[in-house]
Amino acid sequence: ESVKRFSRQLRGMGVDDALRERGAKDGDIIRLLEFEFEFID
Repeated sequence: ESVKRFSRQLRGMGVDDALRERGAKDGDIIRLLEFEFEFID
């Protein structure tokens, strides 16, 4: 549940759109500071 909430917060802040603009594709591994997650479009 906390992962879903975190994902919604990032999306709401425009992070998904910014990652897409920078070339992120479905399945890419994204690193933010010490966090790492899979980008799912």
